[in-house]
Amino acid sequence: MRGGVPHQRDRPLLHLTASSMGSCRNRVCFRVGLRKGLAYYPHECVCRGTKEEVMSEAVVDKSAYGTSAVAQWGVADDQLSMGKKWLSFAVLFIFAIGCVFQYMMVPPILPQVGGAFGADPNDFGMMMSVFAIVGIIVAYPATWIMQNVGVKMAVIVTAVVSVIGTAICLAAGDWTMMLVGRTLQGCSFGLIAVIGPNIIPRLIPLGKQGLAMGIYSMWFPVGQVIATFTVPLAYGAFGWTSAFWMSLVILVVTVAVFVALFKLPCIPENLLAEERVKAKTGKIRKIFFASALIVGFSFVGFELVFYAYNDFFATYAQMVMGMDVSVASNAILVANLLTIPAGVITGILCDKTNRRKEILIAGYVVFAVLFAFFAWSNTGNETMSWACAIILGIVPFSVIPVCTRCLVPVLCPDPKKCDWALTGMAVGTTLGGFGAGFFMNLSGALSWATAGMIFAIIPAITVVVLFFTKGDHSLMVGKEANASLEAASASEAE
Repeated sequence: MRGGVPHQRDRPLLHLTASSMGSCRNRVCFRVGLRKGLAYYPHECVCRGTKEEVMSEAVVDKSAYGTSAVAQWGVADDQLSMGKKWLSFAVLFIFAIGCVFQYMMVPPILPQVGGAFGADPNDFGMMMSVFAIVGIIVAYPATWIMQNVGVKMAVIVTAVVSVIGTAICLAAGDWTMMLVGRTLQGCSFGLIAVIGPNIIPRLIPLGKQGLAMGIYSMWFPVGQVIATFTVPLAYGAFGWTSAFWMSLVILVVTVAVFVALFKLPCIPENLLAEERVKAKTGKIRKIFFASALIVGFSFVGFELVFYAYNDFFATYAQMVMGMDVSVASNAILVANLLTIPAGVITGILCDKTNRRKEILIAGYVVFAVLFAFFAWSNTGNETMSWACAIILGIVPFSVIPVCTRCLVPVLCPDPKKCDWALTGMAVGTTLGGFGAGFFMNLSGALSWATAGMIFAIIPAITVVVLFFTKGDHSLMVGKEANASLEAASASEAE
């Protein structure tokens, strides 16, 4: 082996031949695997030498992201430090929030925008409906785009489509052109809804993936809150077009920062985690693709009930509880705000306990019970309504999105198959938005309480379905990943 003999305590994480080994210096090890690419392992000292010697002799293979130069754009020549990975995550998260802002900037000024074009009030909802329609259309094409043109280019495509859509909205002379612009904005939202979560398993190590997913799952609440508070102020000062100009500026700035700072590790982290498991056990861990698909698509069971609550609780609170419109809206706002800290805590629990499936099922159980017996109970008790809002925000609204995004990559570590499974979440989100409208029909034909009990059947069925899927605890991948991260941190400290 060139450069010395590896320490006995080391065991290779990739299948490397003697001619493809790299060298290290000062406890910083660089390995070159001509089959998988150049990787950076601060906790795996292999031999002695310098980084420059390795880099001068290595041919870096980034084919895990695709074979074209475009697909490999933004992929680093090493595994990146955790600091750089979190920086890449941060710029992705900020860009995604900007896309949510573009989606949710319209509801606060919907009557004003529709009135400016003389549209029929019955058609105002089309400004939001087009997002749901195109979300279904672009979900799977978005996955194909990401896999074939690469992560960075896929995000740029998202931004370009959004810029064109916003420009059309600003230049629109009639209601039809406004809807065309919103349709293109909806395409960009559908793209990032798929691409964003699919990037994280490639970027963040499994041992920190729960935390990352917990933070990223807050992209929608954060963007919604920002739009709710800023758009009315901008409208009061400059008119309805100010919201679209704000969206355009946010989009251009965030995508520029993304292009400048975002990088991916040479080897996707979910693929690297499998190499670690194989090195330890001598076996390739089975991929539970069917279970991953079921977990991803089961998210529709959450979104149906989630949208029913967010869309119609304010109406119920005013009609049945006699609440003021602002108080009723604040209950929903509180529920969504609580998801921000609760989601992060849930992600940490996923990392620490390695029981993502059990936590996910518990979230659906709480959702079903609250929806069936408490949220729409017609008791006139405001305390009950506020208690439900708080519990919904802390448990199901936080637990279910985070655990779903955390569980799928564990069940299906293969990057491309994982993409298709996670895409099911985006499809479920769109279908949930459509189906939630039937809640109002049921409440009108029967009663609010009966409609709540009927819709509670959906998360109850989801619990049964998830019970028969593969769990993550027996796989013990989280424990292995955490051990690797702890070893890495200890080595860097030395």
